[in-house]
Amino acid sequence: MRYNLLVTEGGWATTATQNTKITPVTIKETMQILRELVTQFNTWLTHNYPDVGEVKVTTPTGSGYYHLTDHPEKEYGDIDVQMVAANPWKMGHASYTANWNSLWDVWVKQEQPVQLDQEHAKPGHPFLIVPEHGLVQVDFMWQEPEKQLWGLVRSVPPPGIKGLIHGNMFSVLAQIMGMSMQYGGVQVKTQKGEPVSFSKQKDVQLHTITHDPDRMFWDLLEFVSGKPVTQLHMNRLIKNTPGISLPRADVTDMIEGIKGLAQAFEDNHLFGNKYLRKYENAQEFLTTFWTLYSQKAQEELNNPKRLKAETPAAKARAARDIDAITKGLAHVHGIWTRTHI
Repeated sequence: MRYNLLVTEGGWATTATQNTKITPVTIKETMQILRELVTQFNTWLTHNYPDVGEVKVTTPTGSGYYHLTDHPEKEYGDIDVQMVAANPWKMGHASYTANWNSLWDVWVKQEQPVQLDQEHAKPGHPFLIVPEHGLVQVDFMWQEPEKQLWGLVRSVPPPGIKGLIHGNMFSVLAQIMGMSMQYGGVQVKTQKGEPVSFSKQKDVQLHTITHDPDRMFWDLLEFVSGKPVTQLHMNRLIKNTPGISLPRADVTDMIEGIKGLAQAFEDNHLFGNKYLRKYENAQEFLTTFWTLYSQKAQEELNNPKRLKAETPAAKARAARDIDAITKGLAHVHGIWTRTHI
């Protein structure tokens, strides 16, 4: 299950919002309206679905996380917002998300809140009418309470770094180990004790290795080795980088964690392990990571979604996206090559 399958990136799904300029003030006022709407939604839930609990709006994710400290003239591409709610259905993340989006849509159809435009809305992507700003699309990022911190770290890039440049580090690390690092945490599927593709549904077990971002690298090392870190050889990078947390100034922690983890796999003779069977050493593991990581960035540069840009403002935004991806990849590559174990 890939992150970009869970959401439709705001601003590209329709031309209706292409003339809306999203600035820090736009986000602030949108969040105020959204919180008012969620208060109304919670009241409706209490009377109609009392067993599901309440919804909490936390913060914008992605670059919008920094809207309170960013320069007032900064322009964003979209507004993703973390929505925290229980999972009374005990379902996987996709079904849990679909259920909450469905409840929201039922409420909207019944109550017809005036702050929402229903013509363009899609499940999980309401369009808010923000006075003096226009129509603003919000993308809901649903998260269970115990995974709230993981969800933020997973979706909030360092300042100045485009979200996909940050997010691809998680998804590629997971991919080369046959795992997933989406909103459920670090997870793996197994069948008869052996890791299998996440596309398999029958006779499989889903294991959550961790959803604690502060020690994600240590937890991953312990899972693969079957031993606590106190019994393992720990290189300088992995010893100093058990995980990542907010706020952070750069992608350095993520790179140091990945490189330290790879060296720890080698130092503890874990290559050849069922999660590392494709690799013989840390260098091969890291070369595979970087090859896939750079390929994903190049694919995004050629993403046809930007062909939907019809207005001058949208075309300018598409050009900024391409520039941000290009510069972001170069920035990460510089840190990658300078980071030594």
